[in-house]
Amino acid sequence: MSRSFATLEPQLEGEIAIRRRHEPAAGSQRLEPGAAPRAAAAALSPAPQAPPGVGEFERIEDYLRSYLEDERFRSTHPLACGRWIVSWEMLWCADSRAKVIAVGQRAREAMQAFDASLLEACAPLAMDPQWPELLTERVRRGGTLEDTIAGVAGVVGAYGEQLGEERCALLGRLLEHWRALAENVQRHEHAWCPAGERLRWEDGRRLVLFTALVMVEVDRGFA
Repeated sequence: MSRSFATLEPQLEGEIAIRRRHEPAAGSQRLEPGAAPRAAAAALSPAPQAPPGVGEFERIEDYLRSYLEDERFRSTHPLACGRWIVSWEMLWCADSRAKVIAVGQRAREAMQAFDASLLEACAPLAMDPQWPELLTERVRRGGTLEDTIAGVAGVVGAYGEQLGEERCALLGRLLEHWRALAENVQRHEHAWCPAGERLRWEDGRRLVLFTALVMVEVDRGFA
């Protein structure tokens, strides 16, 4: 992360705190835990009930946040959950191009963290026996978009027989869509965008929501 964007976080955190004081209390509705991946059941918490349907929530973002904040998901992917919540809260204070870029950075970091914790939970049972070294190397490099996509796709592919061809294909398309959204914001961060291309608040919103959607759908794919 560049130093200029890192300095935005304290300012944004203050704005988030002010906004929360003026918001009505959030509803207490929460999701029941979903089922854990079958092959990694020993490493993850048991799940007695399936989550309720999206129809029980007024907005899709309420369903996604409730799923990510559920104890089962949060205990398995704590950094991914935390980074996503930060990106979501920052989004509503993002009134400048620099702030939208900072939001995009947090969304990418949430997916990178999800990739790492997913690999850590599943790789010992399904993937290369050298997984600790692979994970350490990925963290050392900081995790590129390609690393993140390859990591999540690798776990999905390793469980392809359980997930089924149709489900794997769907998750693959979701990951490609997420890549396109993330690359769009990243182009502006590094000034790679074509002349005249503008970064909008809506670009940040799509990336944040789609980050949550991918994490939820990948996790639900093992239910």
